[in-house]
Amino acid sequence: MQKTFIDGIGATQVVSGTIRLDLVTLSAGEGGAAPAVQPTGEQLVLSLEGFVRMHGQMTQVVEQLVERGILQRRPAGSGPGVDKARDGRASRSEKAG
Repeated sequence: MQKTFIDGIGATQVVSGTIRLDLVTLSAGEGGAAPAVQPTGEQLVLSLEGFVRMHGQMTQVVEQLVERGILQRRPAGSGPGVDKARDGRASRSEKAG
């Protein structure tokens, strides 16, 4: 099984009934600058059904991380984006609350 490490998703496209997600990594910013997004040159291509199924699975993982105290829920109405991991580091996730 091939394994590819990514930090997130870059551009997304819907083409002919498929969802195409560009995979990206982050590289350290120079002189304290924010990390730079680097395309991996790879793309995840999913059927609409597969994309929806994956979304459901990711939502379950986020819920498990919240239950374990690894992620904290954001207050209602604060918008989607970054939840704080228990150790204080920001981790990108879908809004968990």
